[in-house]
Amino acid sequence: MVEILLTKMNPKSCVLNERAKVTAVQITGYDVAAALSFGQLSKPAYYFARAKYCDDIQAAKKLEEHLIEFIHCEIVVNNWSLGEGTIMGITELLIEEGVYGVRCKKCKGNGNIYIKHDQLSSVEDCTRCSGSGFGAFSQRKRARTANIPLTTWNRHWERNFQYLLGYIEELNSQLIRHMSKQFEFLN
Repeated sequence: MVEILLTKMNPKSCVLNERAKVTAVQITGYDVAAALSFGQLSKPAYYFARAKYCDDIQAAKKLEEHLIEFIHCEIVVNNWSLGEGTIMGITELLIEEGVYGVRCKKCKGNGNIYIKHDQLSSVEDCTRCSGSGFGAFSQRKRARTANIPLTTWNRHWERNFQYLLGYIEELNSQLIRHMSKQFEFLN
């Protein structure tokens, strides 16, 4: 439900004023924007919300700056050795995969595959993405984007990247909890 409310803010793919039934509460994009600004939502989660659900390029840049700072802190805490080019590559990878998402190549992001058998046809869930429509970069593509050799990526950075991707998931969880609290009267 919260994701549906957040998509109301994206003028490219939604209608801000949906048709309301007589008894239904009508929520506009302005309501969702106001809900983002109320309460205790952290700035990184706010930037995440604006970048992911509103296609806000400025918020994506702010999130990128925050992720660079976060990675620098993790370098110190975990004693990682990374150059600036690698930090930028990992940040780009986090934003591409964690914020914008990667479409499944098999179903082209639909989650369903159209199958034609002789005269009959059917639609089935995509087996690669389990019907979600989302995919993931290959390990080779991740290593190339992060400017890390593939062998080093497989030995060390695949695990570290999953840890950093978990931070993006935490931002999404913060956002969902925040929006659920702001719109709890709907439940």
